[in-house]
Amino acid sequence: MRSKILVHKGFLRSFPAVLFAAAVGGSSYAGGISYAAPADPSYSAFAADHSPAGSSAADEDAAAEARAESMADAVERYLHAKNYAAATASALELTTRYPRYVAGWMLLGYCRSLTSDFTGSNEAYDRALGLGVKPDLVYSRKAYNHVRLGDLEEARRCYRSILDVKPKDAETLAQLAYVEGKLENLDAAAECYRRALDISPDDVDFLVALASVEAKRGDDAAVAGLLEKANLLDPDNTEVLGRLGVIYMKEKNEKAAIEVLERLVSLDPRDANARRNLGAVYYRMGEKEKALPAFEKAMALGGDNDDLYGPLADCYVAVERTDEALRVIKEGIEDGIQEAWLYSLWGKILEDAKDYDGAIAKFSLAVRAGEAPWSDYAQKQIARQSELRNRERIMEGRMQP
Repeated sequence: MRSKILVHKGFLRSFPAVLFAAAVGGSSYAGGISYAAPADPSYSAFAADHSPAGSSAADEDAAAEARAESMADAVERYLHAKNYAAATASALELTTRYPRYVAGWMLLGYCRSLTSDFTGSNEAYDRALGLGVKPDLVYSRKAYNHVRLGDLEEARRCYRSILDVKPKDAETLAQLAYVEGKLENLDAAAECYRRALDISPDDVDFLVALASVEAKRGDDAAVAGLLEKANLLDPDNTEVLGRLGVIYMKEKNEKAAIEVLERLVSLDPRDANARRNLGAVYYRMGEKEKALPAFEKAMALGGDNDDLYGPLADCYVAVERTDEALRVIKEGIEDGIQEAWLYSLWGKILEDAKDYDGAIAKFSLAVRAGEAPWSDYAQKQIARQSELRNRERIMEGRMQP
């Protein structure tokens, strides 16, 4: 019987791309890395006992291909049901019975990747390469596996080799940029993202990814420009709005920050970070009444709110909600958070109540906490409380008959 390599009719058209970061892998592979897997005696024709007696070679191939197609369909059904263990077992059985069936090895590589067997996945992809499958169907997936294995240098070689063949593949450029970024080669990462954007200038994911690299490089102006363009292209993109709000906060462009953060809150009312940042902008502007509801909502939504105790308590003090301020102050101190600030606020509340001895005690605890700048502030307040206390006693003495 003649040897034949079989390909599942629908598989190579519909094979799902493997993704990581903001970009998609794809294409061919060349440049110093062999296309072919090592020779393996199991790459043989279908066993004679799979074919009906007296059938022709063509009939035998057709029958074997139909059986392989049926098994491949079963693997894909398991994949669609997200039963990856069963899919992997079925794909392994498929490649064992029909080792020259290309789609079987592609399926097995994909299934093993889904079950985190990245080394085994690459071994299966190499078998597909050995049967002559086009490298552009395989090597971006191998690069993904290398990333998951922590072998970034090998992943980079994969993507560079792909680009040797297809230099205008924007998705592969973005994948390479991701790897370069993970390797802290920020200049190379930025250059790859720019090349990708030259090809696909309106790709929001590429814009956001390049903005992240530029942020690491400290180019805030470039970050703002990239995110502003992304925002124009996709005004409802919450990730873009959140990042843009942070940049505007950093630039002290409060008006622009409020505009994008209010938009973000309207799109995603449960985004605690958006609430925190919105409150922080209002707080920095001195508009504590507007900051207060944002901080309250952020605290209610949960998350990492350790740095909210001080500003939230301060907002309560500003609107004369003293009981709530004290509740927040005590909770924060109990958790050992922002103690100098909270003790200082407590001291201020006691000063307003003319309990100068109590205020001195709280300011002293703030000094002991040793947290700049509040400990320095508290030290000055101790002297001030002593002065206020002495003045109060003098006034009381004058009023005595």
